[in-house]
Amino acid sequence: MLSHVDLFLPDLTPPLEGLTIAHVTDLHVAGRRRRHNHIIAALERIETDLALFTGDYMDWPGDERVTFEVMRDVAASVRTRYGAVGVFGNHDTPMLQELLEELPIAWLRDDRFQLPAGARFPGAGAPAVLEVLGVDASEGWTGDAVALLLRVHNGYGHGPTGLGSAGPASSQVGVAPSRAGAARSQRPLRLLLSHYPMYLPTAADLGVDIMFSGHTHGGQCRVPPRRALTNSSDLPMHLTSGILRHRHTLCVVSRGLGETLLPLRLFCPPHIPVYTLRRGPMVGVATEHMENFQPW
Repeated sequence: MLSHVDLFLPDLTPPLEGLTIAHVTDLHVAGRRRRHNHIIAALERIETDLALFTGDYMDWPGDERVTFEVMRDVAASVRTRYGAVGVFGNHDTPMLQELLEELPIAWLRDDRFQLPAGARFPGAGAPAVLEVLGVDASEGWTGDAVALLLRVHNGYGHGPTGLGSAGPASSQVGVAPSRAGAARSQRPLRLLLSHYPMYLPTAADLGVDIMFSGHTHGGQCRVPPRRALTNSSDLPMHLTSGILRHRHTLCVVSRGLGETLLPLRLFCPPHIPVYTLRRGPMVGVATEHMENFQPW
């Protein structure tokens, strides 16, 4: 269930070298299951710097209460140095979202979270700035979300550390400037939480370094070795899960932890990736296409 993965970025600053991130997504809770105890036990065995949640915690309307109970226990099992940040998916109803507000997770709805400037990261040197952008997928990918991310990319609205510092999104959506020449010392490492992985090209336009996604369940049922039969998206099947790349942006697509429609996973086991950031050449090559350079 736990899968340890190194993510390489060529201009990662020394203070962020070795930063660890646990990625939890797509539980699709419809009732309490033995698997949930395994998930909780797995999370209790590790300590990371951050935990990121990327949506679809419940399966269908009516599952809100049991989902809250499972997520309460999952959140209590997470051990991090700098906290947990999450977004909602297309299955997560407003009722569930209200319930989950009680949990120690910073929920982003087309917003950003910036770690405290004094936070000490692994490695030597001065504290580095890292920000997490989050898009609310419970109502789809909206123009307001794109506007917000564009404004953050352009450097507007950089207010105090914490949630809500970016302010309301602008109604004017322009074309994002190229990230070429944007020195790491002049901007934070930028992570994006998007339940949907299909927006990797948009993330690349916005200068995101790594996008974290779920939604596909890795296909849920696959033909060996990794051939997905469906992925609930318009992604080609070979992009269903793994480390994707578009230009200079990575997207990590987890297989997730649950199922929908049928309580069955075939040749596609549940997945909690634990990423470690490393300085080094990025996997694959920069192209104008989405490529899967490390399927899983």
